[in-house]
Amino acid sequence: MDNAEKPFIKKVAKTDKTDPKRLRKDLPKLVKNITSEDRVLFIGTSNKPWDGDPKLLYQTYDKVIYIPRPDYGTVSFIWKDLLYKVSCTNSLVCSNSYLMNCIFKESLYIIFNLFIY
Repeated sequence: MDNAEKPFIKKVAKTDKTDPKRLRKDLPKLVKNITSEDRVLFIGTSNKPWDGDPKLLYQTYDKVIYIPRPDYGTVSFIWKDLLYKVSCTNSLVCSNSYLMNCIFKESLYIIFNLFIY
């Protein structure tokens, strides 16, 4: 479930026409009725978990895992370790540091915008 905090949001914006609170009472009941015999894994993701009521979030989800935004060093390590190991095609010249720098900067932009708080 994307935007898992929405059913438990404290204050709904007037521009939000989805009526996120409609599942507020039913969702915890539905999730608690899922047993291990059902073989169902219910995962809720959120990029703003603090917008929802923490008590209701913890009642609904058994485990909460926080995955922090990647920092510059982590992204740099991933690019250096993984990208340089891949053999380059004709469209990408690895020896051209300017081109690699542009790709690196674009990837940082994409990654950091995926984890907007």
